[in-house]
Amino acid sequence: MSTLQIGHTAALLPATGAKEAKLDAANHPIMPGLRIERAQAEDAHRLTTIALAAKRSWGYPEAWMEAWQSQLTITADFVAVHPTFAARVGAGVVGFCALDGEGDEWELVHLWIEPDWMGRGIGRSLFAHGAVTARAGGAQRLRIEADPHAEGFYLAMGAQRIGEHIYTLAGTPRILPILQLQLWDRQGIRTPTAGRSRSGRRPPDPGPSASGWG
Repeated sequence: MSTLQIGHTAALLPATGAKEAKLDAANHPIMPGLRIERAQAEDAHRLTTIALAAKRSWGYPEAWMEAWQSQLTITADFVAVHPTFAARVGAGVVGFCALDGEGDEWELVHLWIEPDWMGRGIGRSLFAHGAVTARAGGAQRLRIEADPHAEGFYLAMGAQRIGEHIYTLAGTPRILPILQLQLWDRQGIRTPTAGRSRSGRRPPDPGPSASGWG
């Protein structure tokens, strides 16, 4: 589990009846020209820029942004230790995700999209790639502590809310949804779709940010 935590995590609710992730080709990019590749140490500054810009685009107060600065700073050491994947278009990085964990439960600790590139399926492709990576590492579940704005995205991708993380920031209560994606079922491995949901509609793009530090 990640050591990057804020405040107190409430007891998780039982996961009985959790949704299963939807089947699909997990790293099939929705947007032509999109490549998802392992991030390199030299990408760290760009990843930090994306994370800060994405979080700021939701209109959070600057005092809150300052409080989150260290947690949204991606270092070369972080990239070396955590499975971190960059979404590239041409020579540029437009989003990224990062994972943490071992054994049967992993955590999605970052998923951020450059605001100018939101709404193009990049978040869905990154999320699916992260889920497949966790599954390949032996995970049966993927845990997500999400920004409240991103909960609908994760629900559409097959995750289920199992609890919440409650803390206070500058005197304001914050409640972050904790979600879980099941990666296995009785028929075998399942992975989230990077395309359409069971209803035939595409899940909403998570926009600038889909995970973490809220």
